[in-house]
Parts: sequence; C-alpha cells; structure tokens
Amino acid sequence: MLKVLITGASSGVGLEVARRFHNENFYILLVARSADKLLAIKNELKNNIEVYPFDLMDRNSLHNFLLSLQSDNILPDIVIHNVGGRLEADEQPLTYEALQQSVHLNLGIAVSINSFLLPFYVKRKKGYILHISSDSATNGEGAPGYVASKAALNAYIKSTARFYAKDNICINGVMPGIIEFEGSSWARKRQIAPKIYYQALSRQPLQRFATLQEISQFILLLVKAQNMQTTGQIYILNGGK
Repeated sequence: MLKVLITGASSGVGLEVARRFHNENFYILLVARSADKLLAIKNELKNNIEVYPFDLMDRNSLHNFLLSLQSDNILPDIVIHNVGGRLEADEQPLTYEALQQSVHLNLGIAVSINSFLLPFYVKRKKGYILHISSDSATNGEGAPGYVASKAALNAYIKSTARFYAKDNICINGVMPGIIEFEGSSWARKRQIAPKIYYQALSRQPLQRFATLQEISQFILLLVKAQNMQTTGQIYILNGGK
C-alpha cells in the first residue's frame, strides 16, 4: 500500500485530497497544526491513517516532525505539499520580514521536507512530489509576499524536477485559481466584501470558482499516473481564465 504525506491536511484542499486518496486505498499521513481536527479526521477515516499535529511554521516543530517520521520508520512514497497561504502582515508596502515569513510558509517548509526525503528517493530510484502553487504566481493577483513566494515555488519545482529526473523522481505542481468552499476565505468575502467577490467572479470564464472536488480529482489522477514525461510541469487549474 502506497503511503502519501499531505501537509496542511486538516481543512480545505488538504482535507479533500486526504479523503480522496484514502478512498483509493492509499495509506495517508496527515500533518497540520490542529490536533483536534486531525483526531476528528482519524476517527472519521478509521484505518490506514497516521496524523501528526505539528505547526510547520515553527522551525523547531518542523524539525521535530521530520524526526517523528524517522523514528516511526515511515517513509512516504508520495508527498503532496498543500501548506501555504497569505499571512496577516503580507500587504503593500511589503516588508522584508513579512516576505521572509511568506517564503517560509509557501516554499521553505516544502523545501525542508523535500531535502529530508530526496536522499531516500534517490537511493530507491523512485519518488513523487507534488506542490500546490497558485495561478497568482503568474497573474500577480494577490498579496505581494504570497505572489512572490508562489513564483519562487514554481521556479524551485522546475529546477528540482530537472535535477532529479535521472533518479526517476517525478516532481509536479498545480496552480489552482480561486477555490470556494464552506469556510474558505472567498466564502467569507462573499459576505463581508461582496464587491471584491463579485468582481473576481465576473472574470471567471466558467462564471463560478473552482470546487474542492475538481482540484482533488485532478491531483489524484496526476499522482496515480506518476508519468515521468510530466516531471517539471506545473498545471494551471483556473477554468480557462
């Protein structure tokens, strides 16, 4: 049974991806800040699941998480990097400190986990890593630190995939547009900032935002294929925008 590690797995895209992979008989390893949410997910899914309540923004906690994987002798076959987002201080004019925090959240955590796992993947000559980026990286629509971090993530994906292709390690990215679901930031915007919400909605060719089901379905298909001809590719999922 293949093991898949999903970061930021307690809600939103991470949780939907976790449920979808679990239903496809993957053994899932979930890491997120909230121990209560992770426990609820474990109780819901019942088997073939391990949960790790660590705040990966904290560098000591991130280090301890990697030690936990090592001590549990669990090596994921697949990694899905979902943790990321916009921080409160991420606004114009962007400060260097806010940029550093955003880079750590949206790129640094994934780099740290990859640097731990890649030597094992090289040794076994197999591995799959998927990064969830954002179409903000190419259109510039978003908070400045978030946009810059996701653009850097895309460059990292391309460079790293090229380097490890010879080791049969497939590294991909997906760039979703706006995803709306209950409890999401855009669902809240609909209530508290309807002008911003409907302006964004008017720019969508589909006349709606993406759903969790659409994004998670594509991720599952991509991961299950593990086609080395796709390595280094970053797929835009924004409905033709």
